Amino acid sequence: MQLGLAIELSVLPPYLYALWSIKSAEEGASASAVEASNAIRSVVYEEMLHAALVGNLLNALNAAPEVKQHLMTYPGPLPGHVTGGRYAYTVRLLPLSPDGVEIYKLIERPEWAEPGDSEDGWITIGAFYEKVKQQLRALPPGAFTGGRQLPLGDNPGPGQLISVNSLETALLAIETVLDQGEGHRPKKVDDPNAVVDDDHEVAHFYQFEQIAGYFKDGAITASDVYPVIADPDASTYSAAQQQANTAFNAAYTALLDSLQAMWSGSQPEVFGGPTASMRQLEQLAAELRALGPVGSGPSVAGPTFTLVTDGSAS
Repeated sequence: MQLGLAIELSVLPPYLYALWSIKSAEEGASASAVEASNAIRSVVYEEMLHAALVGNLLNALNAAPEVKQHLMTYPGPLPGHVTGGRYAYTVRLLPLSPDGVEIYKLIERPEWAEPGDSEDGWITIGAFYEKVKQQLRALPPGAFTGGRQLPLGDNPGPGQLISVNSLETALLAIETVLDQGEGHRPKKVDDPNAVVDDDHEVAHFYQFEQIAGYFKDGAITASDVYPVIADPDASTYSAAQQQANTAFNAAYTALLDSLQAMWSGSQPEVFGGPTASMRQLEQLAAELRALGPVGSGPSVAGPTFTLVTDGSAS
């Protein structure tokens, strides 16, 4: 579950990087680009809910969530994912683009569409959580006694925030994550026993599939997106850009620290430190972008999402 928490937190930076690259309608963005922006923002909120559910489950198991354990750097593989073979892919920080959307589809790839296991690591998030469910079912009675659950009124995203206090509620929390991420297997005419994907229109995989269609149809073009640099490297930034990037990373680190403090407390609450830190990030990314091109190229700077320790990015 610590690895699961890292997975849920590690998908936020690439999704946010793409989201913040999309222009607003007031800046001339197309209706499809605005729709893509709304869709990605909803995905981000739901990923925050998934992290909250995993944190609740860890606390219920008397295993305090370790927010920074297993966190990745970009570009790279998601925590615990296969690093070789046909199912390996690299998660990158990219402005909204066809290449980026294909990566997001791989992240949310349905378990029912691919093999369920690998000797080298998990292939799909669905397969990962299926293994977790097997392990949860093997736990002894009375395993879920840790308490320290987020108040239900602190729901950080669309969907149901669940207090985990039993095997039943633990499995329900995981089903919420899977349903919102990949959706259920589409029902086939010749398969009356298949699970109907009643809400596939909001599952993350289908959201990204629709955005990919906008690019193929020409409904989203380069004019809808700021020319934010791909795979940002702060060493290529000017002094002013490096300073702004460090300010962003300090706020990002503060967000992770506030999440750690939230889950470590006797009465966890979402509102407060984590909410204030999250609100800062988009503005700081915009300030960095406004500092102009990186070097002599056409791209503007984007945040690197690296942890800050002792006043410097690491």
